[in-house]
Amino acid sequence: MSAASPAPLPQRNSKVARTYEIQFFRDGRWLIDSMFDERSLALFEAQRMAEGTRYTCVRVVEEVFYEASGRLVNTTIFRGGKHPEEIQKELRGAAEVRRQVIRETPKKQNLRKRGKYEETSAADEPLINIWTMLKAGAAVVIGIAFLYGLNYLQEITR
Repeated sequence: MSAASPAPLPQRNSKVARTYEIQFFRDGRWLIDSMFDERSLALFEAQRMAEGTRYTCVRVVEEVFYEASGRLVNTTIFRGGKHPEEIQKELRGAAEVRRQVIRETPKKQNLRKRGKYEETSAADEPLINIWTMLKAGAAVVIGIAFLYGLNYLQEITR
């Protein structure tokens, strides 16, 4: 049995295309932010991104495409910010805190946050309707008493 050998490296005079991808780490995977043709510009931008607060982890991947063989070679040439394992560790810690808070939060509040909690059940509706009617009746009685009071004040001041 013979093992398949990798594609041979191209000759010096064959065409080579180089691009530089700036990638950032989010939600457990690397996402492409931008692509450059110039190495120095890509490194400068990645360094700027790594020093900022928007991205926790940044890398520059050099992609070299050898036209003669059709071979694509990716090499990470820069890493900045926190390492993905550190980020994952922090995310696991945050997830554990979230789970603990959810466990300690009363079920009613938890369901309300998720939009799955209904304030009333069918059995409670008649009581709510009676309560609403009592409040409305009290408002009408107070309004009528206010009008009688104004009328009484008018008669006294004449």
